[in-house]
Amino acid sequence: IHGRGWSSPVVASGEVWLTTATPDGKKLSGLCVDAKTGEVTWDKDLFLVPDPQFAHRFNSYASPSPLIDGEKVYLSWGSPGTACVDRKTKKIVWKRGDLVCDHFRGAGSSPLIFENLLILTMDGADYQYLIALDKKTGKTLWRREVPKVPLEEVHQANGHDHTLGVRSAHAYNWIARYRRHRSEHQGVHLAKESISFIQN
Repeated sequence: IHGRGWSSPVVASGEVWLTTATPDGKKLSGLCVDAKTGEVTWDKDLFLVPDPQFAHRFNSYASPSPLIDGEKVYLSWGSPGTACVDRKTKKIVWKRGDLVCDHFRGAGSSPLIFENLLILTMDGADYQYLIALDKKTGKTLWRREVPKVPLEEVHQANGHDHTLGVRSAHAYNWIARYRRHRSEHQGVHLAKESISFIQN
């Protein structure tokens, strides 16, 4: 596998999907590998980035993990780009490369699917927000400015989703687009590469 990336592979129906990037972050690629043979069946440069953001050496330019939802796979590199690919045809359904955020040390939060929403965490040195895209079209459905809350873990309790961030925990109603509550905690938690979706 060419390039460099800390993202975790995702597997479904004998396919292994993963993201990678050139070490300088100027080329962001998605790959599909046959789980039985190891053959690369799809390898596509999805985003070309002339002037990449800084990424610390302990990170990579391909750290957010892909997400499979039925016949679609979602590949994200944070602010530089997010794409939806049809798993059967391997055609690009939509792409977004216009979400502004200075990740400071490189993107790390992975996307989350909730019903018809693809939710992305943009936790940067300049902007911090959650943004929900229509998973079918990629169009923005809503955006919520939030103070320092990389979407590390999502837990369901009392019918609402709870997220754990760097210095605070939040409860959201994704459909109604509002935050129910926010609580501060001591210390600092770094953003994880993957999302835990726990059903109670």
